[in-house]
Amino acid sequence: YIWPYIASALQGITGFISSSGLFGTFVFGTLDKMLLPFGIHHLIAFPIEYSKVGGTMTIDGVLYEGVRNIINGQAASATATGYITRNFTNGRLLFQLAGLPAAALAMYHTAVPEKRKKVAAVLVPAVFTLALVGISEPIEYTFLFIAPLLYFLVYAP
Repeated sequence: YIWPYIASALQGITGFISSSGLFGTFVFGTLDKMLLPFGIHHLIAFPIEYSKVGGTMTIDGVLYEGVRNIINGQAASATATGYITRNFTNGRLLFQLAGLPAAALAMYHTAVPEKRKKVAAVLVPAVFTLALVGISEPIEYTFLFIAPLLYFLVYAP
């Protein structure tokens, strides 16, 4: 009985994100990080990444819907000239390759010296997972559990 209301709320949120310009991009990024600890960030991301909510573009006579599909269509085309002007995940790569490893280093340096080996045993695999395959959850969960206010008030928005 509750799912139609949840679906309507999600449709309203993604519609707002889609129609709100750059502010919508900010809302998307904030909601994505706020919902990540609960594992439901995909409910916001998938409609934008794979449906017309994320935009449409015709490339080589083929209509692509969604940010990811447009990017893939552009990559597959030798003649693509128009580019998506609003990518919902633009700043993510910078934070993943520089910001989160720096946060891990800060966590290591602020740890009690006697416990740094244990801290490194948690942080080093998390940073390698992030750098090698792009999965940020291990380091973000560590960040969240160590400093929840910093995560929700500074990092997520």
